[in-house]
Amino acid sequence: MTETSSSTAAMAKSDEDREEILDRMLTRLAFTDDDKLDNLLFKLLPYSISSLSSQSSAVRKKVMEILTHVNKRVKNQLQISLPVSELWKMYIEANAAPMVKNFCIVYIEMAFDRLSLELGILHVVEALELSSELVYVIYLAACSDSYEPVIKRGEELLKRKAADANLEDPQLINKLFLLFNGMWYCRG
Repeated sequence: MTETSSSTAAMAKSDEDREEILDRMLTRLAFTDDDKLDNLLFKLLPYSISSLSSQSSAVRKKVMEILTHVNKRVKNQLQISLPVSELWKMYIEANAAPMVKNFCIVYIEMAFDRLSLELGILHVVEALELSSELVYVIYLAACSDSYEPVIKRGEELLKRKAADANLEDPQLINKLFLLFNGMWYCRG
């Protein structure tokens, strides 16, 4: 009986701490200029949305205040990006609460509206954390895209996520060969 009451007290303390953190985040959000909002949202959105799994109604209410403020600020400003990869990782977690998953989808869709299809695909592929051999061809193809942001993202991911790909792997060599031939035929 004592163990149950002590764990309940610890959870209440944790919810109080979380609510205080969320309150500070809301204040910071209110005072952040639009040109600096991207960086804040990459931290704020995942933390806020994951807090929706809390049993505390006060925590969930504070999250809704934050999300309402975010929506008002980013709705008509397509240049403000949202953290697709982080939201996707939260969405695919097996033990994610349904409310968390639902809000992840809302903001993933909002993020995709702000990205080209190619950039969106790169974010999803990155979030899936596939092996280097599987993503190498995708990232290499992105490096030869005609859209500068896709090229930059492809190069970044190729260096960071696929640098350890086994270039002796016959399947990878076959995929690279098909990629090369496909591009060669497109050039005529």
